[in-house]
Amino acid sequence: MGLDLGGQTIKAVLVSPSGALLDQASLPSGGDTDLRRLVDMVATLVGGLESSAGETPGSSAALGLGVPGVLDSAGRLLGSPNLPALQGVVLAERLAAALARPVLVENDANCAALAEGLGGAADGELDYLLVTLGTGLGSGLVLGGKLYRGPSGRGCELGHAVIVQGGRRCGCSARGCLEAYVSETATVAMVDELDAAQRSRLLARAGQEDRGLAHSLFENAGGDEVAARLVGQMIAALGAGLASAVNSMDLPLIILGGGLAPVFMARVDDIRREIAAGLFARGIDELRTVAAVHGRLAGAMGAARLAGLAGVGVG
Repeated sequence: MGLDLGGQTIKAVLVSPSGALLDQASLPSGGDTDLRRLVDMVATLVGGLESSAGETPGSSAALGLGVPGVLDSAGRLLGSPNLPALQGVVLAERLAAALARPVLVENDANCAALAEGLGGAADGELDYLLVTLGTGLGSGLVLGGKLYRGPSGRGCELGHAVIVQGGRRCGCSARGCLEAYVSETATVAMVDELDAAQRSRLLARAGQEDRGLAHSLFENAGGDEVAARLVGQMIAALGAGLASAVNSMDLPLIILGGGLAPVFMARVDDIRREIAAGLFARGIDELRTVAAVHGRLAGAMGAARLAGLAGVGVG
């Protein structure tokens, strides 16, 4: 069984030993999620999936959990701008004790990257970058067929690559990070910078449409000059960040996943033009840019797979 904790939602999946999706469930989370609330949410989701599958509660051997942030080897969350109440918590140990079963914790984008390499958009590929677009911007890197975490486990935090020196403040406290220009959080900041009339109009429309602000901007960019300008800025920033990643790591494949991936993929030609403008000594035709096959469940699917690969079993 695998779970994916985000800044707005926690998703859970039950998979077969072969990795096939059997069932799924989700609950609202929130940036104020602390350990007690996380334990309650995980217990509710896991118990519900076990019951729906006709399994005895607690029968799943282990859990995998993807979280948006940097973890050390003990499973301690060292940094997570979108889940500040969990920073410093040894999640693997505390969750295992509370749930009375082994828990493997990994960066959510790494989980998604693994899922896409096993029957997903990167099936059979040895080198690729998975970028998750949602509350924040995460990334998982696979080189030579293996997840690249770096010597300290903090590698490939593309969302915190600085693209504007001294730019907009990011949730990590630095300025100019890519995540501060391309994410749901970035969209809120961009709209907040508008004048009162423009801000009120865009926020009211998003509320009426009952969707996230970024989704609303993308969906209305064709008929709203302000929305079109903000969407254009996000696409330009994403293209610049991805071009830098390609130039640095010689990547042949980029996969876009996360809750905002569909609206960005609808503008993939624009994104590729921005990438092309920043490439060095290569053409855009050497790079494939595709959507994650597992979509919004990629992180949870990868977390379940990681639990299995770690030898602690999977539901």
